[in-house]
Amino acid sequence: MCAPLTVAGETIGVFNANNKVSREDFDEHDRALLATLASRLAAMLERAHAYPDSPAVVADACETLEALARTRRELLAPRRELARHAFEIARRFRLDPAEATRIALLAGASSDEAAGAGPARDPEAPGEAAQRAHILAARGERFDGTGWPRGLKGDAIPAGARILAVLDAFETLTRGRAYRPALPTDAALAALAAQGGRAFDPAVVAALRGALEDDTRRADHRSPGQEAA
Repeated sequence: MCAPLTVAGETIGVFNANNKVSREDFDEHDRALLATLASRLAAMLERAHAYPDSPAVVADACETLEALARTRRELLAPRRELARHAFEIARRFRLDPAEATRIALLAGASSDEAAGAGPARDPEAPGEAAQRAHILAARGERFDGTGWPRGLKGDAIPAGARILAVLDAFETLTRGRAYRPALPTDAALAALAAQGGRAFDPAVVAALRGALEDDTRRADHRSPGQEAA
């Protein structure tokens, strides 16, 4: 995949990515991620171009390049898996590709990156940051209307927020903590289903279960003869 690098209104080259490890096809989340990284790189280069005589700016630019070149664990499992599940759930909800990509990026971001969307004073304001912030602000809502900050109920909660709420809880349940072991996937799904209609949208929980089952079927199909005797 390639994404253009535009600095000071001029395309100076492309940001190229390939997959030499697993050789799996790139998906929509991969394409959105590449566009995001290309945008960050272009912004860094534009700043360095504007202040060529500033050692601090040049040093920051070099550090940013090194950071982009390193493999970042949060872009891999488990965050990347959450992003992929988010995109699949959004697809099952028949959300448009732009919204599905937006939700996937939020699901795959670290907490600091998600917070970088920033609070939107006007949720209806134009701009990608405002749309992401609108979703994040509603992540604390509960399906039965007892959540915060606005006490939204059911489908009045943005679809992205309903999807993120389920995925956040799923990650929490399936990741071990100092005070408790990680739950197996089936147990985590059962716990989420028990809160369906109260904390979570039951349709999202069902869609997550379906996405995980599809993953299992694909894995079985790719590994014939691996079943236990």
